[in-house]
Order: sequence, then structure tokens, then C-alpha cells
Amino acid sequence: MKNPRMREGGLTSSKIPNDKIFKITSNVISHDYIPIEYKTQVVAGVNYFIKVKSIASGHMFIYRIYEDLQGNFRIDGVRKINSFDSIEYF
Repeated sequence: MKNPRMREGGLTSSKIPNDKIFKITSNVISHDYIPIEYKTQVVAGVNYFIKVKSIASGHMFIYRIYEDLQGNFRIDGVRKINSFDSIEYF
């Protein structure tokens, strides 16, 4: 059964980071960033669009992290943003 909040191709609504998002942020991006919110997109795997804040500088970024069907992660994109910017596909 499909998750009703995830539709193939589209982004979900913004969510509060859970343990998995904190782990992805720490292991894939850096320990120096705190996740603020995120969205997901179902593809042949999952794209995670994670809005993070740098602990050192306070700058905000959105990372697009791809998780393949085998559970491997890679960074597919990053954008520097303002704190009030919403997560959009890029």
C-alpha cells in the first residue's frame, strides 16, 4: 500500500525532521549542520530536500539527497537560501 502523503514525482508538504533526517544530515552532509525542515519526492528511490542551518555561520542551505533502492545516499544538489525561503524542487 502506498503512503498517501507521498505521490510519485511530486514533493510532499514540509515536515519536521525525524531521526532518519538527523542521521542523513549528520552522515551525508556534515555534523556541522542542523536540519530545520524537509520534503521528500518518490522517484526510483527517494529524493530528500533538507533545509539545514550551519552551526558555524548561521547560513541556510537546501540539500537534495538521493537515496537509491539499495539504501545508498548521494548529494545531488545544494542551494544557499534565506531563512524564510521555502523548499522547492531544484
